[in-house]
Amino acid sequence: MLGFLGALPFPVVLLIGTFLIWMCVHAVRTRQNYYWIWIILVMAPPIGALVYFFAIALPDLMGGSAG
Repeated sequence: MLGFLGALPFPVVLLIGTFLIWMCVHAVRTRQNYYWIWIILVMAPPIGALVYFFAIALPDLMGGSAG
């Protein structure tokens, strides 16, 4: 699934993994549709997490409403 991460240094892999988990936790805690978990973890892990961050999490963290 994340085979390309094997070529990255361990701290970068750890940072990406932490970001993925953070975005999944945010999606569950804010009761987003569960297709976001699928997008974040399965379809396009780093890209899906970034899309979720900019589309849903960032506006939510800044006090707006999204999703």
